Amino acid sequence: MWKISYENRLARLAILILLVGTFLCGCAPSPPDPNRGQRYELKGKIVSFDKAQQQVIVQHEAVPGFMEAMTMPFTLREDSAFEVMRAGDLIQATLVVDDERTRLENPIITQAIEGAASPAAPAGALTEPEPGAPIPDASLVNQD
Repeated sequence: MWKISYENRLARLAILILLVGTFLCGCAPSPPDPNRGQRYELKGKIVSFDKAQQQVIVQHEAVPGFMEAMTMPFTLREDSAFEVMRAGDLIQATLVVDDERTRLENPIITQAIEGAASPAAPAGALTEPEPGAPIPDASLVNQD
């Protein structure tokens, strides 16, 4: 039979501790996933905004399956959108709801057309242009 010395036992114990420690470090929680959360399409009219606070107040249409039409603030972290938006412009964005917090992503800002229905108008009041109809001039924020 083999006789295991005290030094061998200590070396084996040290290796075992290192292996367990390495395994436990690999089990650390992962950083938050930016793609986590429920996503909804939001359409509305910009009431006001504060670039320093990264907030935009939107009078929006009902979000099916989530909330009724209302006016409320949203967090928007895309600084380029703040450079082109004005009160009264229309916004279309992805509303992300994560752990009871909300934010807007991928905003599309367009100038409001005078005399158009407001975003909180009843369903059917908003119409899209017919194919081939001219569209108003608009500033694009990004490639989307």
